Amino acid sequence: MPAALALDLDDTLIDTFPVLHDFIEARLGARGPGDLLAAYELSHDPEQADALIDAFFADGVDQTIAARPGALEGCRLLRAQGFELVVVTSRKPKVAAPTLARVEALFPGLFADIRCVGHSGDKNAALADIGARLFIDDHFPHVQRAAEIGVASILFGDMPWNHGKDWPNRALDWDALLAAIARLA
Repeated sequence: MPAALALDLDDTLIDTFPVLHDFIEARLGARGPGDLLAAYELSHDPEQADALIDAFFADGVDQTIAARPGALEGCRLLRAQGFELVVVTSRKPKVAAPTLARVEALFPGLFADIRCVGHSGDKNAALADIGARLFIDDHFPHVQRAAEIGVASILFGDMPWNHGKDWPNRALDWDALLAAIARLA
């Protein structure tokens, strides 16, 4: 059985935040405050944040998000090396269908499964369920919690919400990520 490698979707496989942030600016008429950007929060009001996310998907803006540089080639290489690739995302289950559509459009036939656990969902339950051997995510709390259950984890990217986070396995881009996976796998 191939080793399961779990990857976060937004800002790991695809370049979501710039598109989402532009959408929010167009809707609200202003950029969000820096303190929110640093936490990847969209509004000081949770109901407004949920409404913005719902509108983002209802308007189909999510279908315009591009793959991060190197992600497609990296996933092809990992699949060729025998990994079973699985997306584990904090997107809400109600947007599973458009999420699957975008992943298939950008990464055709590369992912064995996509798990949408929700914003307050437990990625660890999904990681345990798929038997993940390795997990890649851009949010420090997710990689930290995965490591606590014995799943080797890599903190990905150079994002405002993961600046200053000390983690032994860190990759700033897809080239560095492939090197880190080779060391850990």
